[in-house]
Amino acid sequence: MSCLLKWFGSWLLSKDGLTVLFAGLAVLFGALAFVISLITLTYMRGRDLEVDTRNGWIEIHKAMVNLRVQRMLVMLPAAMMAAFGVTAPVNSADSIKDYTLGAAQLRGQLDRLNDDPLVVEIGNFLDANKATTDWQTAKYETDFDAFAKRVAAKSRPK
Repeated sequence: MSCLLKWFGSWLLSKDGLTVLFAGLAVLFGALAFVISLITLTYMRGRDLEVDTRNGWIEIHKAMVNLRVQRMLVMLPAAMMAAFGVTAPVNSADSIKDYTLGAAQLRGQLDRLNDDPLVVEIGNFLDANKATTDWQTAKYETDFDAFAKRVAAKSRPK
């Protein structure tokens, strides 16, 4: 047995033995690098999905803020008229056109992130309030603001 160990030790220290040893180590390190790269790739795919989803919620929130501003630009003259006792809905064509464009932009952002129940709720809410008289109510404003708060919460990092 000791003779075999002496032979193996002398062979290992020879040129052929060192070549085999380094080749084995190269294969081992290559396999280790492959496993580490798979783990890293899996992590990065998950991280990219999380970042893309959060960015989608941020864009939806921006579109909701824009729509809210467009609504306020429509409603501001109505609030001024209410001071004089006039309560008719506002029909300023340009302002309503801008609100409609804002609603279309919000709908486009919702379509980009369409696999969440909140997106479906907001879409149904927008569909139910397409008429000008529907989105000029106080109930619309409170419901829309509640949706905007929920979207803002989803756009924050975890």
